[in-house]
Amino acid sequence: MADYDAVAGLASEVEAEVGPVSVLVNNAGVFQMGDFLDHGIDDWRWIRSINLDGVVHGCFAFGPSHGATPPRPGGQHRLRGGVRAHRAMNFYSTTRPPC
Repeated sequence: MADYDAVAGLASEVEAEVGPVSVLVNNAGVFQMGDFLDHGIDDWRWIRSINLDGVVHGCFAFGPSHGATPPRPGGQHRLRGGVRAHRAMNFYSTTRPPC
């Protein structure tokens, strides 16, 4: 999910094999437990690259195949960690906001 070219390639393969995608479950999420300063900048980049960029990559890669019926606002589902912040889940909660 962190590699847009890989996600776009998957979207092309899926569309070529089964046709346009009409339902997309666009969900990716990872987290590390611990206080904010227990983790380094590389941890932040890794988590953000999947939790935030991964969802954006899925939208851009699969979105065009939706044609006249693009994903609607509020159609994204978020897990509880994006709704109820916990000090040990700060990176996750930051990158997974609720809809």
